[in-house]
Amino acid sequence: MKVKIEGAGLSGLAAGAVLATEGHEVVFYDKKEEFDCPEHISAVRNYSNFSIMNELEKRGLEEIEHNGLIRNTFRHSPNYCSKATGEQPIFYLFNRGSDRDTLEGQLYRRAKNEGAKFRFNSNCSDPDIVATGSSRPDIVGFGYNYRDLNMDRDELHVFYNNDYASKGYVYVTKTDKCGTIAAVSFEDNFNELRENFEKFLKKDSVQGLVDRRERIESIAGYATYDVPRTAEKDGSLYTGEAAGFQDPSKGFGIYYALMSGFLAAKAINEDKDYDNLWKNEFGEKLKKQYIRRIKLNRATNNHYDNKVESIGTEVNINEYRERTRKTSRLLKTVYPMHLAYRRLKHLNFIQQ
Repeated sequence: MKVKIEGAGLSGLAAGAVLATEGHEVVFYDKKEEFDCPEHISAVRNYSNFSIMNELEKRGLEEIEHNGLIRNTFRHSPNYCSKATGEQPIFYLFNRGSDRDTLEGQLYRRAKNEGAKFRFNSNCSDPDIVATGSSRPDIVGFGYNYRDLNMDRDELHVFYNNDYASKGYVYVTKTDKCGTIAAVSFEDNFNELRENFEKFLKKDSVQGLVDRRERIESIAGYATYDVPRTAEKDGSLYTGEAAGFQDPSKGFGIYYALMSGFLAAKAINEDKDYDNLWKNEFGEKLKKQYIRRIKLNRATNNHYDNKVESIGTEVNINEYRERTRKTSRLLKTVYPMHLAYRRLKHLNFIQQ
């Protein structure tokens, strides 16, 4: 069966690699002139009874390698710090981009090796899968890659401070390839975020992490999140951020990109209902993260201080989850109205 995929990003590559392995004739269409993805480091949670490496192996993609393990996470508020540790990796790190060792690069090679064709600088009028990425800037990000950072490779630092990343955070991590310091905001525009981020880099604690390391390049992007009624339109299956599949609470996109790609492939390969598949797999998770985002949009620096102080100076990851995952009944009640309001705003955004 011939399968046409519009977009050679992460979710499209995940679907295409699986479908090509299953013997389908896969053709990618991408508006870029060549295979090219921005370079940075992304983290995927490895708790909540989920392992991305197990999911890759189940799909016959066991050769896909991660680029680092996080066993110690440090969450900083303006005045407090809490360390969470785990016997098992808390996060897997992946280099992103188009090089051979990146997540996209590995999936691209697998798809090509299985016979998938790539047609760059082209569009598709009747795709089976739409994986074209973000459609609006619900989340914005800006940061820098460095040759290295003055920290251990099993550490991830997250800074919550509205002075530097409003309603979001700054994260610091590294692999053997590079280090990344980047800000993610759910409120600022690009110019505001970049201005605030440059102030963050001047902090003494951050200067200690950089410690005169060479800055390689800047990174920037935006992301879209939603809890869609359906991810099917005009016979096409929408994956990743093209469908709005993105963690609304923290902006972690790898899980939803890969899983929605895998599920779109399963829907085609086994002739199953795609909407039922994704709703059963992560629909409730997406809803809970959206509800958490409603709460986080009201967070002040005092809230961050109170939360980080209440977690404790050092906890294991299971204790951390118990202390940070409580959701009020009021927010659950507000959720449908808030989602409806956002959809109306986004309809106006599209019409503009």
